[in-house]
Amino acid sequence: MASLKSILIGTYSFLITAHIVGAISSLVYLGGLQMGPFLVSLLIQGLLLTAVIKEWRLFLSIWRILIIIVIVIMSLIFVFEILLVSGILFNLILAYLIGRYTNDLKRAIIVACNF
Repeated sequence: MASLKSILIGTYSFLITAHIVGAISSLVYLGGLQMGPFLVSLLIQGLLLTAVIKEWRLFLSIWRILIIIVIVIMSLIFVFEILLVSGILFNLILAYLIGRYTNDLKRAIIVACNF
């Protein structure tokens, strides 16, 4: 469980850093024209990082379902875009890791209740 948590924390920390850099570059080069999507994305990634750190199992389970729905919609709409295909693959891996992490959290709760 600790290794999955470390992987998820590292991944979401990287995504937050990338969104901060994207927001700053949007502010500098585009005059803040596309600042909204970067801030929304930053908020979502920050919530997910907090959920992983604080072990919010229900929130992570709901988010995993939403990621899978987004993957299906993206794959139906954008079949041939290489960047979106890589985004779909990345989100699929994250959904799988979140699923394994929430299962580990369930097992940890069951073991703790048995003692």
